[in-house]
Amino acid sequence: MKPIMSSPFDETARQAASVDEALEALHLAGALPLDAIKALVFGLGMSLPDAKSALHASPIWAREAREAEAFHEELEDVWRQNGS
Repeated sequence: MKPIMSSPFDETARQAASVDEALEALHLAGALPLDAIKALVFGLGMSLPDAKSALHASPIWAREAREAEAFHEELEDVWRQNGS
């Protein structure tokens, strides 16, 4: 398994005064949710669970969080239907 690499958005997160400010800056910079989570981990030193929770609780990332959850549920449904 490849190690997780840092995000090109790490510096954006580092320059923010707070997690909320970092999430807003990452969203405005065009980061994808995975890149934003990685930037919180590598740029701010957050744990992965805390970074994921912060993104999902952030109002600016609400649409992306809902879409990711719906996609995850669809994948689980397909997985169950195929008997795996």
